[in-house]
Amino acid sequence: MRPEPGGEPTGSRDPVEVDALRDGTRVRIRPLQTGDRPGVEEFARRLSLEAVELRYFVPLPPARVVEELLGSDRVTGRYAALMETVGPGPVRIVGHAEYVRPKDGRAVAEAAFVIADSFQGRGAATLLLWHLAAVARSEGIRTLETVALRTNAAMLQVCFDAGYPFSVALEEDTVRVSLDISGERQTALSSLADRPEAFLERRARPSTGPAA
Repeated sequence: MRPEPGGEPTGSRDPVEVDALRDGTRVRIRPLQTGDRPGVEEFARRLSLEAVELRYFVPLPPARVVEELLGSDRVTGRYAALMETVGPGPVRIVGHAEYVRPKDGRAVAEAAFVIADSFQGRGAATLLLWHLAAVARSEGIRTLETVALRTNAAMLQVCFDAGYPFSVALEEDTVRVSLDISGERQTALSSLADRPEAFLERRARPSTGPAA
């Protein structure tokens, strides 16, 4: 299926979408498949150390990144998707996204993303988030949670601007954003006051009690 640019997939376990990034670059989003190892290995080799640390919070060698991205079919409740280029030229994987639902069957799943360095800031993570949300909702999931380092302002901005109602919890070195995906996404839910830097500054500022 081919949704309108910026559209939201209808959601199923085998969706394939062709869409466009903000600069018009055409990309395809599809489920991860067993034959994707060579492409995932190339994708992992191209990731910078910073991109890896923002995704996994610690530095990992490319071989370990490959295994993490491929995951295991035995992981219950896991769904993973790839973003790849659409001609001209050879097809390249430029993004990976996944969610894992807890074994207790709660209607919540934790999502994570990693984007090729040259494709960051072009809307790739937003498209992948919308894709995960649609698939997750079709599986009965109502909340997607993402955990990002406090320094990962770009990922936090993606969550804030995704169009879903959200709540935020500060943890030791990370920020957990919970997205309510039970309904269709909207536009302009965040404001200038919701910029990650401004939000974290407000939350870090000591509160002042009433004057004595």
